[in-house]
This record gives sequence, structure tokens and C-alpha cells, in this order.
Amino acid sequence: MRAYFLAILSLLLSLFSCVSANQNVSAKTNTSVKDPEIRAVEEKAEKAFNELEGEFKSEEKEYQYPVDSEKTESRQNNESQNNTPAVKKEKPVTLKGRVIFKECAFGKNKTEARATALKRISQDIISNVSAVEVVKKQLKNRKITREYFSSTLIGTETLLKGVFFEDRGRKKEGYEVCAVLTDEGVRQTVDYLKSFLKRDLSALSKDELRELKKKAFLLISIAEAVNDKKNVNFALKKIGEIDKYLNYGRLVVITVPEDAVVKVDGKVYRAGKTILLKPDREYFVEIARKGYKSVREKIYLSRGEKKTISLELPKKISFSVPVVLKIDFDYARPIVEKLLIDSGFIVTNSAPNVLDIKIRDFKTKVKGYEKHELEVVATLLSNGKPVVMKRGKMKPFFTTDQTHDTILKEKAEKLVKAVINSLLNSVDTEKLSK
Repeated sequence: MRAYFLAILSLLLSLFSCVSANQNVSAKTNTSVKDPEIRAVEEKAEKAFNELEGEFKSEEKEYQYPVDSEKTESRQNNESQNNTPAVKKEKPVTLKGRVIFKECAFGKNKTEARATALKRISQDIISNVSAVEVVKKQLKNRKITREYFSSTLIGTETLLKGVFFEDRGRKKEGYEVCAVLTDEGVRQTVDYLKSFLKRDLSALSKDELRELKKKAFLLISIAEAVNDKKNVNFALKKIGEIDKYLNYGRLVVITVPEDAVVKVDGKVYRAGKTILLKPDREYFVEIARKGYKSVREKIYLSRGEKKTISLELPKKISFSVPVVLKIDFDYARPIVEKLLIDSGFIVTNSAPNVLDIKIRDFKTKVKGYEKHELEVVATLLSNGKPVVMKRGKMKPFFTTDQTHDTILKEKAEKLVKAVINSLLNSVDTEKLSK
């Protein structure tokens, strides 16, 4: 009877052992399954952090723990007697704040173990799914994926602002180190990243703006990990500002005198301030101030370009220089006379100074239309000798019998005004005969 009972008990134990083993295998199989997207992130992150081992030696911050010298000496003596590696228990440590991320790793030495632990902390941050979802929802019309975060290198310079290391010493598996990032460490890291994002964006180049944008994405991921919505929103706002500077052209106009009025395509701006303009087009910049001659210049801005121009306004003279005006087209005369008066000239019938303006219209008939190619040549002479000459041409345009006079007058006036402005800006009136 006793033998029969023992046989039954042995059979039951065998069955229970098989069931337990199957459950363990099943659980192990389930927990090993990962989202392919997350796995891709970790693989890319690991590739990005291959350089960490040699990078952080000069930057790392080590947390020092209290050591009991008597216990340490006793343990070392026991280890030498037994000739077996001792497994040290982690000492209780008081860190500032709540632990947010903690990753431990083994290595051949302390440096290798720290690099691996730090890499795992980095993977924890960049694999933060919720941070990516926040960006997707709040940054409309932008394609942002988890892969973007994996390609954003979380360098040790950033992480080591808040990471502490627990050196657990050498064990059977190798040297063990734990990297710990508390909420206080997160705050230090966030403050470090925010210090960059508070820079004056208008002074940065395109490459500097792109690097700053990466730091903003990193700030989102770290701040989201501790549910810091305030700094998530701060980073999102900065990304919007950075994108604006990257997608627009930037113009700074320096003037002499400093209080001159700056106009860009007729809109008034302050001198010395950054002006954001739509890219890939031309603009006319005009500088004016009472008592000075106006200056006008054409510029071109491309996407993301930052351009600074300096313009000095010549003073208007207190006396009038007499000049005789000769011009082919009478309807352009009033425009030229006004420009001369504004620049310190007075138009008379007899003077040693002569402004000779010739407007040439090279025209041909094309299928019932008249093709015009206007050219203006303006020459300023003093005592019969040329002082300055300016020439300007206009792109060909077409007229009909009905539109001939209107269009020709409009085009000629525009071309004459541009050429005369250029000429007057080149003249030193004090050297002309009075």
C-alpha cells in the first residue's frame, strides 16, 4: 500500500512539473514578442551609440557611495581564501528624486559597462511611444516617425547632465554598472536643453537651426517621459519658430543714419531688425530719411537664407544745382523733374550742367501685335564733359492699336524712374558747376 501511494505521488509531481515547464515556455515566448517598429528603433539607436564608449570619459559624472572599509577588507580576505569571485550586493543609496530610468549592464571593465548602461537609458528615451504620438497630434502637416527619434543622437554630453552611475563592481558575468536617471536628473537635462532653445533664432545659420530642432525633439521625448506638459509645449512652440526661420528668407538692413526708415516692397520695417520674407523671390528695399537722399536696392532671398545689407544715405545739399533737362518723351519729364528737385537740382533753360535722357523703342510687328524693347540712356554732363552715364533695358512687351499709348507710357515711366534714381545716387553734386 505504501509503495502504491508513493507511485501515485511521483506521477502527480511529474505531471505538475511538465505543466509548469510549459507555462514558463509560453510566458517566455510571449514576453519576447516586440512591436517591429519599436525593435527597429532600438536597433537604429544601438547603431547610433556605438561611439559612446570613448566619448564620455571626460564628461561622465560618477555618484560616490559610502564604503565601509572594515567590511570591505574582511570580504576581500574571504574572497582570496576561497579563490571564488564574490558577488557584491547593491548598497542602499540616497538619490535626489524618484527614479525614472534605470538600466544595468555588464562589461569587460567599468568603461564598457557604463557605455552599455548609458546606451540602454538612451533607448528607453527615444523609444518613448507617447512622445511621438504627442508630436504627431500637435505638429499638423508634418511627417514625424519613431525612426526620426532613433536617428536623433542622444549624445553623452546631454544625458550626463542628469545621469548617475552605480558601480556594483566585478561579478561572475563581468563588471556591473547601473545608469540611473531620476526626476531631478531629468530636470537638469531639461534645463540643459532649454538653455539652447532660448537662443536668438534670428542669429543662427540653417545648419545651427537644424541642430537646434533635434534638441527640441529630444526635449519633447524626455519631458513626456515624466509627464512634463509645460516643457513639451515649450519645445513644440520652438519647433514651429525654427521651421519658420528655415522656410522663410531673413533680411537685416543696416542704415546710416541708424534711424532711417526701411521699406521692403512698400511695407515699413525698423532698421537693424530681422525681417522674415517669403523665399525665392526679389524684393525692392528703399531707405529714406528727412534731409537725406533716398536709396533703393533690389535683392533676392532664397529659402532659409540670411542676408544683411548696409546702406548709407547721402545728405541732401543745402543749395540747388542748376541743370538743363533734355528728354525725348515729354510725358516722362514731370517724373524726372521731381527726382532732380528731391536730389538738390533745379531745372533751368540755361546751365553748365545738362541731363540728357534718350528713350529708344525698338519695335516690330508680330501677327497683328507690336513688340517693344525699351532702352533708356541717361547722361549727366558738366561743361560739356560726361560726369556719369546710366543705361537700362526692359523685357520685351506687346501692345495693340488700342493699348499702345497706355502701356508704352507706363513702361517708359517705370524704366526712366529706375535709371534716373541709379544715376542720381552716383552723383556728387558738390563737384558739379553751380
